[in-house]
Amino acid sequence: MTTAVQPARPSALERAKSMKADAERLSRFLRSEEALQIQALRADPDMRVRLNKACSQLLSGPTDAEIFSEIEALASRYPQARPLDGEIGKRWWRDWLEDLGDVPADLLLEACRRWRNSTEKWMPSPGQLKSTIESELRTRHAQVRRAKEWLAIAEAKDETL
Repeated sequence: MTTAVQPARPSALERAKSMKADAERLSRFLRSEEALQIQALRADPDMRVRLNKACSQLLSGPTDAEIFSEIEALASRYPQARPLDGEIGKRWWRDWLEDLGDVPADLLLEACRRWRNSTEKWMPSPGQLKSTIESELRTRHAQVRRAKEWLAIAEAKDETL
């Protein structure tokens, strides 16, 4: 009898799907009436904890392994983009890891998908890849800022609402 071994961590794609779903839930939450949501947050400490956790997760960068996997797959489509061996190759990977380390994992996957489906003939630089998701990244940061403002108001001792 063989038992399937479950991976210890979700795959990059599963993590990205989860982050995208969290981003959509946060967006719906923030579109609702502010005063009602703040009252709900004040009344439910668990809701505040979940929202705080969601905010952190939505901005969390990918792991080095996730970046490596996505960029390696992307580079395989552009033969001229093979990283060099030795110290230069190590520096090439360090640059990619550093430059993409703050991009949420789901948005990194989306940026790679967009580049693969574009008419571009060359491997992107990290900046070019990030520019494909610039709007989504700005929106995500704004939503998290707004949610944190609501959390701060809900946790304040002010009883005016």
